[in-house]
Amino acid sequence: MECFNKVIKKLLFILSIAYLTFSSTLSIYAQVDNNFPVGFNFNFSRSPFKSWIPKPQKVEPDKKIPKIDFKLPEKKIEIIPPILSIQGVVWNTENPQAIINDSVVSLGDKISGAHIVDISKEGVQILYQDTLFFVKTEDQNDDSKLKARRKKR
Repeated sequence: MECFNKVIKKLLFILSIAYLTFSSTLSIYAQVDNNFPVGFNFNFSRSPFKSWIPKPQKVEPDKKIPKIDFKLPEKKIEIIPPILSIQGVVWNTENPQAIINDSVVSLGDKISGAHIVDISKEGVQILYQDTLFFVKTEDQNDDSKLKARRKKR
């Protein structure tokens, strides 16, 4: 048994010397070689308060970034007023009225989506989709079709 204890002591001594030699050479390689894996510190002197996660590097954006204008070209949409058939007008009173599409309307009324703005002897002025139109009375028309003139607002 005594012989066995001597062998174990010698074996432990050899292993401890090999461990110290191996750990010191690894720390030397870690100091010399930059490609050695990060996180292995054989000196065990790492601070417990430092993070293992590397800090992100600040990336400065390019100062000269071209600005791209994404405006689409404006298309002029022609607004077509509704078809209104004026059968008659009463214009020289406090409350002028007109007969349009077999309905009696006065100022401020709405017919076929158009607001009545003005009623005169020549015709009726309407506001349709923020555009003013003038619809002539039937006896003022040249053709059987109604004509509408666009007026700038």
